[in-house]
Amino acid sequence: MNGFLFSSAMLPVAETLFAALQLPAYNTQVVLAGTFLLGVAAAVTGTFMLLRGQALAGDVVSHATLAGVVLAFMVAEMFQAGSGRSLAVLLTGAFLAGGAAIGLTTFILRTTRIRQDAAMAISLGVFYGLGISLLTVAEDFPTGNVAGLSHFLEGMTASLRLSDVQLIGSLSLLAIVLCGVLFKELRLLSFDRDFAATQGWPVGLLDLVLIGLIVLVAVVGLKAVGAVLVVALLIIPPAAARFWSDRLSRMILASAVIGGASAVCGTVISTMLPSLAAGAVIVLSGAVLFCLSLAFGTERGLVWQAVHHRRTTRRVDRQHLLRAVYEIIEQQPEPGEQGSRYGEGEKPDRPHPEPDIRHRPVNRAQLQNCRRWVPARLERSLKQSIREGMLEPVGADAWQLTEDGAVSAQRIVRNHRLWEMYLISQVDIPPSHVDRDADDVEHFLPPDVIESLSRQFAASSPGGQIPASPHLLPPAEQ
Repeated sequence: MNGFLFSSAMLPVAETLFAALQLPAYNTQVVLAGTFLLGVAAAVTGTFMLLRGQALAGDVVSHATLAGVVLAFMVAEMFQAGSGRSLAVLLTGAFLAGGAAIGLTTFILRTTRIRQDAAMAISLGVFYGLGISLLTVAEDFPTGNVAGLSHFLEGMTASLRLSDVQLIGSLSLLAIVLCGVLFKELRLLSFDRDFAATQGWPVGLLDLVLIGLIVLVAVVGLKAVGAVLVVALLIIPPAAARFWSDRLSRMILASAVIGGASAVCGTVISTMLPSLAAGAVIVLSGAVLFCLSLAFGTERGLVWQAVHHRRTTRRVDRQHLLRAVYEIIEQQPEPGEQGSRYGEGEKPDRPHPEPDIRHRPVNRAQLQNCRRWVPARLERSLKQSIREGMLEPVGADAWQLTEDGAVSAQRIVRNHRLWEMYLISQVDIPPSHVDRDADDVEHFLPPDVIESLSRQFAASSPGGQIPASPHLLPPAEQ
């Protein structure tokens, strides 16, 4: 019964969603095309803005555009009544105001000791306050109330006409093309401005181009999402893309996909729920995609990092366990010998014959004494090593190395001791502390470093032998 009621309640929602996805209305198709291009352009431009460390510049520009819009309306109305409603005129004023805000910020930085964030905050406050004040004055104009100037604060996507969308789409496409043409230059500017300057690149001009692109996109997005929210289109998609890739080309692609998807989702949802402002829903859709990227991104996503950390921790524990097995066997006498291989407190200072570590069982008490792990951690590492074919059980509570396990244990111990010898001889770490310090790095040494260490300490490891431990090993209790 409950299932039937739930299905009956969800049926109208499903029908509305299906109708929205069909995009039957011509106006919806037009708006969707315009917002999609805007989302992609903002995402691509915002990627360079974010990497250049100019995220606040987008905020300054977006808030400053309101003053330009209102001032352009007032000037146009003074010359010809009704001309102030032209979107091209209003966007031109917004572009000039955005550029003026950046110019004011640059002037403050060059003539005072005020920090960049403070200078940007000053420009933002001045221009946004000016815009709100001018908006109040503009309402006294005969056509002020019908010009829709207040829509530039929050955006009014549904009111976009074909001519508006053509202008927005053309300018968005222009921004995308410019980013593609100047990709190499903007990439170098974003990552190493000083190097670009030393190579003779016109970094000042490139900075102006990037600022111009930011202003252009911020201005284009005014009618769709508003002066307050347009900065979110510039920041959210590239910030989300950082969780998917570190390569710039892939990051730009991911950012464009997220920006375009946000625009499409926001437009479709606002079509289903006309009472919701499309601009705000577009930004909220981007925020949802950002949260999904934060959680599941393959480069820096929290879930992926947790999985990677878990795998790394278990791999390190397995290597520690195999090293512990080797060192326990190393201290035991060879079959037929009497007593330990070393006297009490003795530490060999030269290579010694490697022990036969196959078919030499070790028990839980020995491993527990050697590693000092909690029982659950030891049990987990034992089970993992058995699953991976490194250890095999011998009796009720003992294990021995398999052939693969013996090879891995010898390699792990050799790398560990080579690194210990390096830390003692080059970093001047006392032998009594070197074991702990070596544990932090040894699991991540690349092959070329291991090869270099082998050459450096060839006398202690002739023919690839395992060097003797430079410090006392923990006693292997029976």
